[in-house]
Formats: sequence, C-alpha cells, structure tokens
Amino acid sequence: MANASGISKVKIQNVEFTIDRIGKTAGATLSDALQELHSLARKPIVFIIDEAQHVVTADKNMTVMAALKAARDALNSTGDNLYLVMSGSDRDKLLRLVHGTGAPFFGATIHTLPDLGKDYVAYAAGAVVRVHPALEIDNARLAAIFDRYEHRPEFFEQDIGAAISPLAGSPEGFIERLERLATERELVRDAVYAATFDDLSSLQKAIVAELAVPRAGAPRLFTKEALARYSQATKKKIQAGQARSAVEQLRDRDPPLIWKSDRGDYAFEDTGFSRWFQTTFGNSP
Repeated sequence: MANASGISKVKIQNVEFTIDRIGKTAGATLSDALQELHSLARKPIVFIIDEAQHVVTADKNMTVMAALKAARDALNSTGDNLYLVMSGSDRDKLLRLVHGTGAPFFGATIHTLPDLGKDYVAYAAGAVVRVHPALEIDNARLAAIFDRYEHRPEFFEQDIGAAISPLAGSPEGFIERLERLATERELVRDAVYAATFDDLSSLQKAIVAELAVPRAGAPRLFTKEALARYSQATKKKIQAGQARSAVEQLRDRDPPLIWKSDRGDYAFEDTGFSRWFQTTFGNSP
C-alpha cells in the first residue's frame, strides 16, 4: 500500500526505514516493520494470508513464515498485538505449517470452516426469484443439488445461470434442468478421474493408494512398509528408486497428480481426486 501511494520512507518516533528494503539484507526485518506499524496504529494487527497452503512449496516462502512467527512472538510478549490468520483450500498441505518440529507454527491448530449451507442456498434461491417472481423454489431440493457440487459455489452458480436462461426453457423447469446439469458435471468429473487412474501403471496406482489412505503424520511414500505394500500390489519386488521414479512421473503429468514441497512432503494436487478415490475404492484399489 505504501508503494502504491508513492511512499518510499517511513519515520516513526525517530525510527526511519525504507519501504523497499524491508526483509532484505541491511533492511528492516519483517518483525521490525510490524512493530513500527503497531506503534503507529496503537491497535492489534491482524495479518491474513489466503490460500496459505501455497507457501509450503518453497523454502524461501517458509522463511517468510518463520519471520512472521518471530514477529508474533516479539509483539505478543506484551499482549495480544499480532494475530496471524491463514486460510486454505487444502487441509493436508496446511498441516505442513503446524506439524513437525521444523514447522514454523508447530503446535498451532487448524480449524475446519463450515461449508456453505442453507443460508447460501436461500440466498441463491432468492436471487433467482427476484428475476422470476412467480417461480416457486423448493429450498431443500436446491440444497440437495448444492451438495452434489461439493458445496462449491462457482460451478453451482454457473449452472444456475444456464438452467434459468430463457433459451433453456420455461422458468418452471428450472430445478429439473439444474439437476440434469449437476448429473452431467458429476459424470464428466468422475470419468476424467477414472480415465486418469486407468492410465497409471500398477506401481503408480499403488502409490496413489498409499497417498490416499489416511495415516498418522505426513505421507511417507518410500518407507520399508510402503515399499512392501507396493511390492504386494504389483506382485514384484519394488525398490526405493523405482518408487521415486514413479512418483516423479505422477508429478510430471499434465495436470500433475501429486504435489511435493521443497521439504519432501507429498499430497494430491487435486483434492477432488482424493475424494473420488476414497469413494470408489475405499482404502485400496
């Protein structure tokens, strides 16, 4: 914001620092900058990071997280002055920020936010009725359809627009058209996931199964136990090198099937694929 306003230097209580040097060698640390901001505002600071799971993909990003933790420790030594709020769409990746002694926020907790529910469905129904006042919508039926979209509003709203379009038919047939669109979207999504899985080698399928099965801690794909499961699934002895090569192939796919952090943590790139696998196979293909 300071850069956008043309501000290059800040002087507060005889302490001066250059904006573009924050976090750089010989520049103010992130902790220094936040402490000066707190001194100026004289109010608690809330630092919000959206889609925070992306920071775990590179060590340099994790360095920023460590700097934020240092700032939090420094500012909160005299009270609740700095709050860090991180949200994300992938719980498995967010866990890398709080699990393990090397995690920047080791010991912190992750809370699952509630899915969009009845209030959102009522809002969506109301938006449709405002355009078509004579239309009566069964909110419970609309909520059941929204469940099939995995509570994701973007595709739900997109298909609502298509179902209520004058070119699609009379307004009275809106809910039936939306149900058909939901079915079509489910079939296409599941067909893509099934085709992706069918295209994998037996070893790659075993690795996908290993990653999909809930286990304590971050997934470990190259342990003796994991290699034994790969060998059992493929009916041949699998060495660690073969497993690593198969994992890299899964990462090199377009789109990638497996995500990896700089620290060697693994997760599915698309959480929807994980849900499809669990629904289709349970704990084993």
